[in-house]
Amino acid sequence: VPMNETVRLLLGSLEKTSEFVFPSPKTNNKLNQIKTSFRKAVDRAGLEDFRFHDLRHTAASRMAEAGASPFTLMKILGHSDIRMTSRYTHATDAAIHRAVGNLDAKSGFSDVSATKQEGQANGSP
Repeated sequence: VPMNETVRLLLGSLEKTSEFVFPSPKTNNKLNQIKTSFRKAVDRAGLEDFRFHDLRHTAASRMAEAGASPFTLMKILGHSDIRMTSRYTHATDAAIHRAVGNLDAKSGFSDVSATKQEGQANGSP
């Protein structure tokens, strides 16, 4: 399972009480399900209509916003078809504006845009 350094350090800092990363609090053996604990956490957070699977969509969207390519996400998520990956990634308004704004730097017109904004700030059209 791919993980970043933050997750690796966090998991490494946990007290080892079992051969399992997250042992059952009742038996210290394999944790069979987390449905009850997850539901309690969702309720305590005041979230409505939120499922465990939503975390997968959120992670995919955040990685896409951070610049991960669709093909990289496809591998991370274990999909065999890029169309399935597209169902998991949701572009935010900020990401869409950032992507379009990146064209300024690539086009060479960023100086024109800055000059126009300066003119508008000084009262020019």
